[in-house]
Amino acid sequence: MFDPRIRAVADVLVNYSIALQPGQLVQIQAKADSEPLIVELYRSILRAGGHPWVDLGIEATEEVFFLHASDDQLDYYPDFRKRADEEIAASITIWSDANTKRLSLVDAAKQSRRAKAMHPYISRFFERMASGDVRWVGTAFPTHAAAQTAEMSLRAFEGFVYGACLVEEEDPIAAWKAV
Repeated sequence: MFDPRIRAVADVLVNYSIALQPGQLVQIQAKADSEPLIVELYRSILRAGGHPWVDLGIEATEEVFFLHASDDQLDYYPDFRKRADEEIAASITIWSDANTKRLSLVDAAKQSRRAKAMHPYISRFFERMASGDVRWVGTAFPTHAAAQTAEMSLRAFEGFVYGACLVEEEDPIAAWKAV
């Protein structure tokens, strides 16, 4: 059953938080378990005249990468991604972990090496955000893992997240403008 609060979150993120303008490229960074919100964001971006790009992560591939990647693979950052990082006008990140312990068996040195390799690109993107060249917003998508971490049922955690997003208000965007 579709939860209408998800559509309301997408509307707030696109039309208020990033204030999308027609023709802008919007990156949606998310994991597969947040599919309902990804789809609504995609729809909302299209309706606003933007160009959505889904940068989808699958949790299992993250672990596989760190367990099997060579040093060369850990250090690699593709040129197409560098170009995209310069073209993105806005980025929406969805935090949605299905397994908060998924990297517990991964060598910390490999994670550190990857972070060091990514640092110049992440720093550049943060510079673009700090200058206002890229608008960025992040939001949680309720999952069982996040609810368990919060020591709540999924239903209670959904109420907490959507309440914090103000989407249960009559006019969520007006509610955000009043904050």
